Amino acid sequence: MAGQGARVIRCEEVGFDYGHGPVLRDVSLTLESGGFHVLTGPSGAGKTTFLRLCYLDLWAESGRVEVLGEAPTPDDRAAVARLRRRIGVVPQSCRLLDHLSVFDNIALPLDVVGLRNKAQLGNVSDLLTWTGLTERAHAHPPELSGGEKQRAGLARAVILSPEILIADEPTGNVDAEMSLQLLELMVELNRLGRTILLATHDLDLIRAVRRAVPARILRLAQGQVQQATA
Repeated sequence: MAGQGARVIRCEEVGFDYGHGPVLRDVSLTLESGGFHVLTGPSGAGKTTFLRLCYLDLWAESGRVEVLGEAPTPDDRAAVARLRRRIGVVPQSCRLLDHLSVFDNIALPLDVVGLRNKAQLGNVSDLLTWTGLTERAHAHPPELSGGEKQRAGLARAVILSPEILIADEPTGNVDAEMSLQLLELMVELNRLGRTILLATHDLDLIRAVRRAVPARILRLAQGQVQQATA
């Protein structure tokens, strides 16, 4: 695991364009290990694009993105796969598989990397307890509320004990009470040493983050990422 204060994500003059004008322009910033980083900005500003660059799901058209000390190319599949195992991702849509139970959805990354064994399945049970989903372990996604799906998605994102958790608007489809519950889980992960990168445009959630941890607030607008001043 990267040491406290080490760089876990570093962008140098990063640019990206989908073909209808630049989404990101010359973005340069460093996210340090163990920090709680909040990325905010208006809808459509490019927050999801920036996050996808950070977890190696997109590739910068210009500049350089370094993740956990490496800057792999798309062709270096082994390096990309190795780094992705060290990053947990909670996308805007949880994308749980409807034919699998909550337990098996959370355990799915273990199957993908060949680590499904008795000890690891015990970790799934622990995560069900941590997220308050023990009684829903054998339920299927269509039976879950929005908040339950988001908590299951968070549990799945951390089952491989990632060093970085990247969450894209994880509270966008839940009520205020559930938003705070999800935030509490992420704050707990951060206090355990995990680096958090959370994208949200929810001002109430940002205020709650600031009350809970010494967070760094970043604002993305007009293709630029800047430190928020207020």
